[in-house]
This record gives sequence, structure tokens and C-alpha cells, in this order.
Amino acid sequence: YIFPVRNLQGKITGFAGRLVESDSFGPKWKNLVKTRFAVFPWSQGAGESIEQTKTVIILESLGDYLALASYDIWNGIVLFGVNLNSKIISKLIAIGVKKIYISTNNDSLADKNTVGNEAAVKLKTKLDNFFLPENVIIRLPLKAKDWGESPEDDILKFKQEITS
Repeated sequence: YIFPVRNLQGKITGFAGRLVESDSFGPKWKNLVKTRFAVFPWSQGAGESIEQTKTVIILESLGDYLALASYDIWNGIVLFGVNLNSKIISKLIAIGVKKIYISTNNDSLADKNTVGNEAAVKLKTKLDNFFLPENVIIRLPLKAKDWGESPEDDILKFKQEITS
């Protein structure tokens, strides 16, 4: 599968691809994206959902977004990593986002590396400067490393949390 990645103005800035059948010799995902300018999937519908709900879910990968979207959770944005650029923060401020869920990978469940966990704390610290700290919530997947590997009950529980 290949997905176009666009910037906030809707211009294609790169592509993300996923192998349907990955082997141990190659990556499951390949991103050809200028991450400084990318925000997925803002122009593909997430932006409208974020503007309506005033809630955003910050995700690490496209796989996380697709997993949540399969349960009608559309208000996520993908960082293609763990860094959040100032243009995205400015956009969230401009549309009046009230609640932010930081949902990077819960690497501590699967690996010795804790990049996703550490990134969540850094993102919260950064976002607390622009939004009410009590409305910037770290909520990592509970039962798997990422949403793409999470069982249905974990995703449904998260859906209930963000819609209540």
C-alpha cells in the first residue's frame, strides 16, 4: 500500500508505504516524507474531525492512525516519528483544540528501548507551554507496543475515553 502525505496546505510532500507481507530482511513501513512539513492525514479528513471535536490524538506512525480509523477514530495526526513541529502546534492553536492525547508507541512493553515513552513525556512538556496542562494527556496503548498491534478491547476503551 502507498499513501500520499500532505502538508497543512494539502500539497503532497512525500509518500508512506507498507509491505503487505514483510520479511525479516526489510522494513514493514517505508516513509519517504519530509517530516518537518508533513502532517497526515490532515487534508484526508482528520482536520475536519479535529476542528469539530476540538480533540486531537498525536500518533507516531501511519499504522497507528489506520488502526484507530478502522474503529471510526478519525481525529489523529501522524508525526512519522516522535517530533512535533511548530507549524502543527500553530494550527492546533488556531482551530482552538481543547484536548490533546499523546499516543506514541509504548515501547517499554516490547523492547528495551523506550523511545516512544520518552517522546510522550517530551511532547507533553512542549505542549504544556501552549495548552492547559490538564488537557494534554499521555495515553499510550495499554496491551501492545502500538495501536496497530492492539487488541480490539484496548482500542474500544480508548475510543470511550476520548469521546466521553
